[in-house]
Amino acid sequence: MLHFLLLKIYPVACKRKENQMREEEKKMNSQSPQFDDHTYPTNADGGFDHLIDYACSSDTEFHDDGPVVTRTDGKKQSGIDLVAGKEKKQALLAYLSCGASRHLLFRPVVLNCGHAFCESCIICSDDERITCKVCEMPHPARLPKVCLALDYFLEENFPKEYELRRDAVQLDQALFKHGSAATHYTGSNEENSLFFDVPSLSTNGMHVHVGVGCDSCGKLPIVGDRYRCRDCTEAMGFDLCSNCYNSPSKLPGRFNQQHTPEHRFLIIRNNQG
Repeated sequence: MLHFLLLKIYPVACKRKENQMREEEKKMNSQSPQFDDHTYPTNADGGFDHLIDYACSSDTEFHDDGPVVTRTDGKKQSGIDLVAGKEKKQALLAYLSCGASRHLLFRPVVLNCGHAFCESCIICSDDERITCKVCEMPHPARLPKVCLALDYFLEENFPKEYELRRDAVQLDQALFKHGSAATHYTGSNEENSLFFDVPSLSTNGMHVHVGVGCDSCGKLPIVGDRYRCRDCTEAMGFDLCSNCYNSPSKLPGRFNQQHTPEHRFLIIRNNQG
């Protein structure tokens, strides 16, 4: 979500950074994941066509944080200030909605898959794992902390909308306390973090694959059985933890590996290979 938000607000700066990263990746013989914008509203795109027009105009200066446009009155505008008018502001709001409630994000948390939700919307019973409601990707750890930078951005640029969301969430939470036994997910001890305490797990007899993470959910390191793809040719390989192996996803690998469901796996039960 943050990727597409930055792309919409700072199209020129993002394109320049993308070209820079491609040159560095060529030297490293690696490739960043390719994202499809299919999870966000297509009607939001039209509201940002003017940013490209500004970028190509003679009144545009280029700074590290994106284009700066000089208006006819001599004032300068940059970033979100270029989004003028109610319709274009609503277009930006479409990219800032919760993946569950579809309302403006309030105290946003970002799951490992990259989708964002209101902190209050990530609720399940204690014995369940967090699963993204957009892509159905399991989140391998406890509820992430609120993304303070995004939270500040929302409150600063959409004060009225943010205040309305705060009031609505607080009301829902007050009603929730009286009518449900479900709680905010905290996770089991084993799932307490994306990054496990390797020495403690090793002494408990668990197989810890040091330096190897799951290319689906992102858990690092993989604990327990590790499934390595025999057919992926990329140097970093393609590995899955047991949970993701048993619930396969069609999402690409975290390093843009060209993995397909037809590929074969080899099970590895120690830290070899």
